[in-house]
Amino acid sequence: MDAILYLIPLMIKTTMPRVSQQQAKQTKQRILDASLDIVLNDGVSALTFTNIADKAQVGRSNINNHFKKKNDLLTELRPQLAQIIIQSLDFKSTEHFYSSWVDAIQTKQQFCRAIDTAESFFDNESGIDGLKKLFPVDELNVENTIYMAIGYALVNLPKYLTPPDLEKL
Repeated sequence: MDAILYLIPLMIKTTMPRVSQQQAKQTKQRILDASLDIVLNDGVSALTFTNIADKAQVGRSNINNHFKKKNDLLTELRPQLAQIIIQSLDFKSTEHFYSSWVDAIQTKQQFCRAIDTAESFFDNESGIDGLKKLFPVDELNVENTIYMAIGYALVNLPKYLTPPDLEKL
């Protein structure tokens, strides 16, 4: 009888299902998708493990399994945020860039939200350097044009940025 009682915990441990790599990958992607949604709609300050867990419908321990610190999660989100910004811009020339920047601020809410939260993901120098690298090598005044675009955003972003709850109306 004692031997059976001893074996029960061992049997329970061995019969518990293990998470497959595919399930872990899907869970991580749900966490990333929920995190990006929170960042874009509620801001980086709302990016808590509790909010992520609620939105992704996973336990906080699942988040901790994939991301030990919030900074690890921000690092993983950085390329996605950069892609949201870059896909709206035209880098053929400084004129095309500035025009596409203004158009994106005036017409694309996701771009506006990405620009609004970019400072949490990119320091000024790396953000500007990243944009400069996307221009043709021989283009002049790239840095000045980027600074003009940033200035335009600082002045006009509040006018065009629609709160997420009003966007649905």
